Amino acid sequence: MALTDVRRPAAPAPAPRPGRPARRSRPAGDRRWVHALLVWAALASAFAGLHVTLQGLSWWFVGAGYAAAALVAGTAARSLLRSAFWAPIASFLVGIALLTLGYAADTAILGVVPTLDSVARFREIAESGFTAIVEQRVPATPELGIVMLLAVLMVFCAWLADVLLALRRPALVALPLAPLLLIPAAIRPELTDGLWFVVTAVLYLALLRVGARPDSRRVVLATGAAVVVGSLLLPYALPAGRDDTPVRTGGLRAGVNPLVTLGDDLRRGAPTLALSYTTSASSPVYLRLTTLDNFTGQTWGPTLGTERASGLEAFPDPPGYGGAVNATEAAVDVTVRDLSTHWLPLPYPTRSVEGAEGGWFWDPDSLAVRSVGDNAAGQSYTATFAELHPTFDQLRESTPIRSRVPPGTLDLPERIPEIITTTALEVAGDAASPYEQAIALQDHLRRSPFTYSEDTPVAQDFDGTGLDAIAVFLEVKSGYCVHYASAMAVMARSLGIPSRIAVGFQPGQRDVQRSPAFEVSTNDLHAWPELYFEGIGWLRFEPTPGRGSIPQYGADLIDDPRTPQDESSAAPLPTSTATPNARGDRDETPQTPEQLAAEQGGWALAALGVLAGAALVALIPAGFRTWVRLGRVRRMRRGRDPATAAWEEVRDTARDIGWSAPESETPRVFAERLTRQIRVDNEAIGAFRGSVESSAYGRPDAAVLSPEELRVVRRVILRSAGARTRLRAFLLPPSLLYRWRPDDA
Repeated sequence: MALTDVRRPAAPAPAPRPGRPARRSRPAGDRRWVHALLVWAALASAFAGLHVTLQGLSWWFVGAGYAAAALVAGTAARSLLRSAFWAPIASFLVGIALLTLGYAADTAILGVVPTLDSVARFREIAESGFTAIVEQRVPATPELGIVMLLAVLMVFCAWLADVLLALRRPALVALPLAPLLLIPAAIRPELTDGLWFVVTAVLYLALLRVGARPDSRRVVLATGAAVVVGSLLLPYALPAGRDDTPVRTGGLRAGVNPLVTLGDDLRRGAPTLALSYTTSASSPVYLRLTTLDNFTGQTWGPTLGTERASGLEAFPDPPGYGGAVNATEAAVDVTVRDLSTHWLPLPYPTRSVEGAEGGWFWDPDSLAVRSVGDNAAGQSYTATFAELHPTFDQLRESTPIRSRVPPGTLDLPERIPEIITTTALEVAGDAASPYEQAIALQDHLRRSPFTYSEDTPVAQDFDGTGLDAIAVFLEVKSGYCVHYASAMAVMARSLGIPSRIAVGFQPGQRDVQRSPAFEVSTNDLHAWPELYFEGIGWLRFEPTPGRGSIPQYGADLIDDPRTPQDESSAAPLPTSTATPNARGDRDETPQTPEQLAAEQGGWALAALGVLAGAALVALIPAGFRTWVRLGRVRRMRRGRDPATAAWEEVRDTARDIGWSAPESETPRVFAERLTRQIRVDNEAIGAFRGSVESSAYGRPDAAVLSPEELRVVRRVILRSAGARTRLRAFLLPPSLLYRWRPDDA
């Protein structure tokens, strides 16, 4: 019973407006599903804010789908089962089962029950995801590891939100929303899309209003205003993270998918030395970083396998190699200079590597060598590799066997632009074997009217590796290595030849002062197609005119008179490709220790900014509770019904430490129960009760209740609880949620 209920008669309930039916309360079961829908919409909205950091939309559908499944499972469990204990468990189990089905089905029982192998699979994919996050620029390519990490994040956020709904604490759904909204701000605040902050805030307010008490409108509006204003201003208060603005003219950073920024790296200003090498091979060597075999129709990406092998002392035979092909062993000594990457530049196929420091491992399918935490910069190592010498008969007789073709290397979207398939058939459709088809495609792209240009794709807006970009490239007939490699790889797949794209460095220039050393600059970054032939393996081709050297496979193929280049020599062609009016460097690798320290300091500031932002969000309930208490103290000092203000604050203080304080209880009954159940200072409670009663029911000239008396009683009540309870009462005061609970709570 409130003090005002004793002093004044209750106001009559307002009559419904004419012509408007009385408002009906929504059943609790309906509210559950409305709450779940609003929570999912808020999570999906906050998740959509990540579009400034990732390309495409596939990652959003994956994350939103997993979140929906977890929320539906929890809401259905609460609707069907009597005990609320099972709802969070059902939501958690469904999330784990779906993640297992999506990313580790072949290691799980029935595809959904994870095993120890499933845990190892998740760890491997997560490591690749963290590596991709570190290495890629914004907007990043949504690699498998990144998408899985986002899916795990959304499942966790949905599960936490479901738990909060089960506890009837919808206001705390802000906790899982906060990290989703802060991720773009942590990466680069100026890229934050304020629209999704506002949409998320509106959905959050709608969640608070569904089933809330009628008198909670001002509380909801005040909280919502704080969330909206804070969400819009917080990103600009955080320090900037990693930026893509140019810091200097040299250096090169190769991420998980070097193809993404290869064009920008080629269009840089003055080239810098990436690495140097000497070799015992019969000709200069191509040094690969990685291979890209996952073609979505929009872009090429690496398949970061979950299987890996550590130890670089001995590599297996390359995939597809049958042993009948003649091979000679050669060696290359590599010194990495101004190149920052987690891939080790190596020839293909590598047999062994000596001297590389750090935790390196190799992928069984591509034999590419990479590391999660170590960098190739500054490494010096020796690699032995095989020079394959297949005969023309072996090449001509090699036919792909579907059961032995590496997975995914023939995959193409259902709809392909007609110019791609038509060109492939016109150029190579009449060739007698897959190898002769490959040679025909290579020769067609190297001949006039095709020309090499790094600027035409940018000027005509087709600078990409997807099907649409390839179609325009075949019409314009001008581009750089990315377009030539993509076009040949896709046309080869359309003819039934497995293909992939390799990214690395072409042979570079011979150092005349340190012969037989070769120097490889940032201008030598290159992409080329590799085609698969059963019994031989993956072979390199060079369709880009004016770049690299044409491989000499088959003793019978000495020279092709249709091509202007002399193919009887394996010496590399001129490799300088710098173009006038080049775009500025966008590399981020620091040149000096001071710049490295500055970059690390920037990341540290960004991390501190994120922590500060999270702390501010966490302190919102405490700040609002303090604001409510100060408002009551202000009422007491101004003499505006001080007894009621003090009595409300004492009741809320008791609620904050976990004790009930029903509205129907008088101050006398409440004080007696409080002193009996929690051993508090009877004199302080009794004196305060007497002051409240005197102020509420005494003469008008009676002494006014002072804020100091209220402070003493609050301190007595709070000290009756433990330190952990007091901390929880400060950060998440239950009294704030009292008026937000549904009527049936």
